[in-house]
Amino acid sequence: MPSSTLANNIFALGKHHNYLVAGNVCNAFVLGELGAQDDFFLVGAEPPDNSSHPLLTGNVLDSKGRLLFRLVRNVLTINPGRCIKTLGTQGGYEIHDSDGMQIVKVTTRLEKLPGIPNEGYITTMSANFFNRSGMLVFKAHGGDGQEHIESSGKTAFGFDKVFGYVQGFTDEELDIAKTILASAGALNG
Repeated sequence: MPSSTLANNIFALGKHHNYLVAGNVCNAFVLGELGAQDDFFLVGAEPPDNSSHPLLTGNVLDSKGRLLFRLVRNVLTINPGRCIKTLGTQGGYEIHDSDGMQIVKVTTRLEKLPGIPNEGYITTMSANFFNRSGMLVFKAHGGDGQEHIESSGKTAFGFDKVFGYVQGFTDEELDIAKTILASAGALNG
């Protein structure tokens, strides 16, 4: 699959909460090999009205392709990497590996972004995501003015009955993604 760069887009907007994923604003997103037990995937579902807490679900692997942890609706459920989650403000958090190295940083704040009509909760992430082969498949750095996503993997951004942008997913996989998003990440494997 060819690599693509995506930045500065606005896909389906949430009523009170959106994700800013590598410079792209959306109410929900899906990345990677959905529901895989041994590969990377990450789903950001739209939280209930007025919630400042993002709903993130997925597998995060290290640079050698080993599972560090599974996150289900922001909760570490499987944690062979003995990672530690520390809470921040307004629904944000950081996850560090057993050596104290930051793996994922999630930040949520109330703000108004250019091109968005109303102020709302915006969640950003900083992380490097690897697949089971140890290849860097997604890179996101929240808060960086030069944000973009370089992806050779499967991506879908913004959801309102259909996805606003899709790369690499089959129709069957998109049906699975819709089920995961409808459950706000609770159904994921």
